[in-house]
Amino acid sequence: MTDRSRMIRLARRPFAVLARRAFAVLALGGLLVAGVAVATVPVPPRSGRVVDLTGTLSGATVARVEQRLAAFEARKGHRITVLMVPTTQPEGIVPFGLRVAAAWQLDRPGAGDGAILIIAKNDRRARIEVGDRLAGVLPAAIANRIVSDTIAPHFQAGDFDGGVEAGVARMIAVINGEPLPPPDRRWTAGHHRGLQRLLPLLLVLVLVGAWALDALVGRLLGSIVTGGLVGALAWGSSHWLLVGVGAGVLAFGFALRLGAGSAGASGAGDPGDGGGVGGASGNWG
Repeated sequence: MTDRSRMIRLARRPFAVLARRAFAVLALGGLLVAGVAVATVPVPPRSGRVVDLTGTLSGATVARVEQRLAAFEARKGHRITVLMVPTTQPEGIVPFGLRVAAAWQLDRPGAGDGAILIIAKNDRRARIEVGDRLAGVLPAAIANRIVSDTIAPHFQAGDFDGGVEAGVARMIAVINGEPLPPPDRRWTAGHHRGLQRLLPLLLVLVLVGAWALDALVGRLLGSIVTGGLVGALAWGSSHWLLVGVGAGVLAFGFALRLGAGSAGASGAGDPGDGGGVGGASGNWG
């Protein structure tokens, strides 16, 4: 073997190693994705206007809500359904809601649009999935308020029957054109206190994200991850999407600036939820 051939083989060796490692990573990622897909909670059949897979709701409550929804559908044409499941894990409630909407044909051709109130009891999460054309009447901001102001207080007190009935009544009222009542000051004040207690943790999270994640994944990606985590925590604590978005944007900018400052100080630069549907989610507790 000539010296030139030996040099070519030695030069190709790192590329072969990288190729094998890349293939292994892709294969592992494919197995993980396949595992998650297999583990997702199956969408149950729509056996009625109220589908409770947890056995939480009383028979009397189910009968009252079923009767009310049937009368509303006969009068307005809009189909509202309630689905309560133990959990949507490992999937979030948003992608699960999209699968339910597709399987249950939320937007029926030639019929009134619909909405689904989805409750993941053990996850302490609730979501109102709204049909594409009905989203103008029941937009995400209104759906979020129904979850946070009407449903969540009942659920937090352990009153799932009352929460479902109150949530369904509010959804019907909004679709009928009635305005929402002003927010309960006691409930919103409790959320504000919860967010205030969370501020030290958010500050620590921003600092850790700016320094630790910068070293691990780079300044830009680390700032994005930090902003997402801070936004999710702020949203979950306040039950207000705008608060979560604002906190996430501020945390992203702050982490990005801190990361840039630390990079400059070290002398190393960075190289820099059937058809379309909408809805809103919230938690309680």
